[in-house]
Parts: sequence; structure tokens; C-alpha cells
Amino acid sequence: QQYDFVQAEHIEDLLVRFRVRPGHPLLSLDRVTTRELVRFPSTLPTIFGAQHPAQKLLQSVKGNPFTPNVICSDYSVLESIVLRTDSWTCAPVFPLLRSDLNSLEMLEVDDLEITNSLSFIELSRRSRSQNAQHFIDTVVPVVTGIEDGLSKVQA
Repeated sequence: QQYDFVQAEHIEDLLVRFRVRPGHPLLSLDRVTTRELVRFPSTLPTIFGAQHPAQKLLQSVKGNPFTPNVICSDYSVLESIVLRTDSWTCAPVFPLLRSDLNSLEMLEVDDLEITNSLSFIELSRRSRSQNAQHFIDTVVPVVTGIEDGLSKVQA
């Protein structure tokens, strides 16, 4: 949605990866689908909006609106929960941020791909500060260098 007082510049869509603890039962399957995924509890940093494609798919599989079993925005605590349970989580792979989910295993879900849109949003008709421009000049080359949602430096 566009507003007169802000402008947005789309940078990249980041692929979100599902993660589970080492030894999780889903890792032993040859093929994981959404149907298998929803049989296990979820621990997520936020909820999916009603119009989010993942919400629609998860709802169609479950038969009711999808709500995470645990919502936790502190990635260290979230990781601890997932490591101690059979729950799963998901988070975008973003190379500039330290990942608090390094001890978790990536899990491919064949029929569910989630992306997060990364954009710069700023007030219209205002000059950009030198610091903001430096941040953009630093972030854009790194983010646009991501191949298939994974950085060259594995998260």
C-alpha cells in the first residue's frame, strides 16, 4: 500500500527456513510436507497474518486457523525451546544478523515456501542522512548477493 508521506524501496525477498532440533523425527523422513509439519508443535517468533500464504496453507491442512503453540520473539529462548522439544520454528536467513538458531537443523518442507520481503521505508520528501545512506550501501550488496535464500556464509 502506498502513502504520500512514506516511500518504500523493495530490496529482496528472503527465503524463510524451517528448523528443528538435531534428531527430530521429521529429519528421518524422505519427504516432509505441511501435513507432517503440523503434526508437531510450533514455536514461532510471531504469528502469520490472515492473508499470509503460509497461514492459508497451514489452515487448509489443519482445517482451522493456524496459531503457533508458543510465540517467543527472543531467539535465544526460542532456540532453547526447540532444542528441548519436538517443536519446529522458522526464520529468514539473513547474513548480516547473528543467528541465534545455529544449533538447529534446517528442514525442507516440500509444499511450503515462505519469503519475507525486505524493504527500506522512509519518509517522503526528506533527505537521507549520511548514516542511512551508508547503511543502505552496506546492506544492499550483501542481501542481493544471497543465492536461493542462503548466504554465501551458511547461517
